[in-house]
Amino acid sequence: MYRKRKTQSWLSEETPPAERTEAWQAALRRSYRHWTLTKPLAPGFRAHLVRHEFSEIVLINTICDPCEGERDYQTLKRDDELYIGIQLAESGAERFHSTDQRLEVGAGDLIVWSTANATRFEVTATLHKVTLMLPWRLLRERFPEHKEPPAVGLRDGRRGIGYLLVNQMRAMASEILHLDPHVVGAASRSLLELVNALLHQDTRAALDNASVKLQLIQEYILRHLHDEALNPGAIAAAHQISVRHLHSLFQHEDVAVSRFILQRRLEACRKMLCDPAFNHLHISEIAYSKGFSSISHFCRVFKATFGQTPNEVRRLVASRMTRR
Repeated sequence: MYRKRKTQSWLSEETPPAERTEAWQAALRRSYRHWTLTKPLAPGFRAHLVRHEFSEIVLINTICDPCEGERDYQTLKRDDELYIGIQLAESGAERFHSTDQRLEVGAGDLIVWSTANATRFEVTATLHKVTLMLPWRLLRERFPEHKEPPAVGLRDGRRGIGYLLVNQMRAMASEILHLDPHVVGAASRSLLELVNALLHQDTRAALDNASVKLQLIQEYILRHLHDEALNPGAIAAAHQISVRHLHSLFQHEDVAVSRFILQRRLEACRKMLCDPAFNHLHISEIAYSKGFSSISHFCRVFKATFGQTPNEVRRLVASRMTRR
């Protein structure tokens, strides 16, 4: 079904210099999700932004002088709906610093980024860029074969699918105001198909990236089982990702994050109960050492998991040792 398009623009000269930093930050947030400028704008800062919204896609044509900002972890918690940004730099220069990597972006570069990670940007030379902002939910609905968000990084926009996508982005930015509404709907579907083709090329890279990130998070959990405060929020904060993204990484394990933590704690306690080297410790001391705060809860979930109480496990091990 066709949805009416919306077009908004922002021009720096229409805002007094003293109010320009706050106004520019608001314009960025309307277009690129929630970003915070980390330095006041220079007195002579100039920018022009035109934002088109159609069929849940946002297309932004931006020219701006040097500025810098960030999406920190606190922002991710407030604004955790995952969006994919596909950005073409027409001229100028920009740096991206994300959890995963640092990117130097120049004229002609095509990059893919997402709102899932804490990220900083720095425009170092007057920048002209065209950006698509796409809800990950929309891409998953249209193309369910995409199981993981794309890997952040540069893509080839000078040949192949990338070249076709770049030129359609340019054409849409230039001609959208002159197109019949129903033609815009057809063009948006074509645009999504090209995005799908581009992202399909690096599905393997995205899966590998997610697998490595998941492994690092699981290792972190194993090192911090003793911490009672270990929970999805704390884990996401430690890795500078949103809680939503953390849960998506664990989907491939067919186990929720909290369940993974509980299982590893129980396994660690059972291993200690089976090791005579820990016989001098009370069962409560073992439970507390692995992050359990309630001994009754520990005993209940232990029996539900292993079919024996902690005392029964310890007695069984002792009887086997005696028979030897």
